[in-house]
Amino acid sequence: MIRILELFGEPILSGGQESFAINVVNSLESQKYHVDFLTPYNADNKEYENILKKRGSNIYALGLNFNPGGMKFNTVKPIKKFLKQHKYDIVHINSGSTFFLAVAAYASKSMGIKKVIVHSHSSGEKENIKHKLIKGLATFSFSLCADEICAPSIEAAKWKFSKRLINKKLIIVKNGIDINRFKFSPSKRKNMRKKLGISDDTLLLGHVGRFTEEKNQVFLVKLLIYLKNSKFKLILVGDGDTFTKVKAVAKKLTVSKKIYFVGRKNNPEDYLQAMDIFLLPSKYEGLGLVAIEAQCSGLPVIASNMVPEDIKITPYVSFLSIDDIQGWVHKLKEFSKFERKDESNLIEKNGFDEVNLGKNIKKLYTLN
Repeated sequence: MIRILELFGEPILSGGQESFAINVVNSLESQKYHVDFLTPYNADNKEYENILKKRGSNIYALGLNFNPGGMKFNTVKPIKKFLKQHKYDIVHINSGSTFFLAVAAYASKSMGIKKVIVHSHSSGEKENIKHKLIKGLATFSFSLCADEICAPSIEAAKWKFSKRLINKKLIIVKNGIDINRFKFSPSKRKNMRKKLGISDDTLLLGHVGRFTEEKNQVFLVKLLIYLKNSKFKLILVGDGDTFTKVKAVAKKLTVSKKIYFVGRKNNPEDYLQAMDIFLLPSKYEGLGLVAIEAQCSGLPVIASNMVPEDIKITPYVSFLSIDDIQGWVHKLKEFSKFERKDESNLIEKNGFDEVNLGKNIKKLYTLN
């Protein structure tokens, strides 16, 4: 049996990289692959914990304080201590932090891990001197300690890896989703809207994601001011650092009554069923897996032009600048006449299903 550790550079909650990792777990045979999760910080996802527990696997959290902008040196000793106590063949490091990827790769390889995989899950808004310096230092670690480097898109790869490393080691790993879980169902849509108290004539705009500055939920709140049609409402699924800020902005702009703040949910697929248009106004993304889940649910998508175009599977995806709010208003009015249908076959055809993910991951998890 191959023993694998999915190591995260952030708390284990319900973000995109956690979703990717649990899809990886679901694509692997438990008889051949043992997979544990580890974060140096905290973990709060009972659903994922139960999935792993049924496989005889675990989520480990070391309890360090999480500082998003910190240098992460304090994680090295705890990770090395953990790897000394728990034996793994492969460590797959998932993080939005270039610096964490670098120090975790060093910690893993120094403990004799046979295969160290570094996975970039996000890009960035704008390069600055600090980013270039960290990227340069990380290149040294990746060259010596990473056996493979991965990313969901070339944008996510370029943000963290040098051109030389990309040419030499990069593997693009398409994130896979459970198509049957997300495919459009008219009956589920009807039931979910009834549960939420949403009338048939309401045009429900929706977003699923962690509340952070880069996810830019504030933009969606401000967008409501420009939508004079009272039929438009907004549902926001998720929580995080900026949740309170976004609610405060909604109150200040007197649009709170038009917004459903439902918090973090373990069944985002049900909320996608209730929506009419999906919005992704991110300041940057590594891929934007949730937009693919939305398309699987038959939704049209409006995304910022900072989201990789790799997400466009169906013809009903538009990319607009977040500086062009009138463009968003115009596109929303256009998509308000959209006739929804099942698009899950296109998701599978383009390789974003769990079966294709499983094939690629098994190749990645091969020990020479």
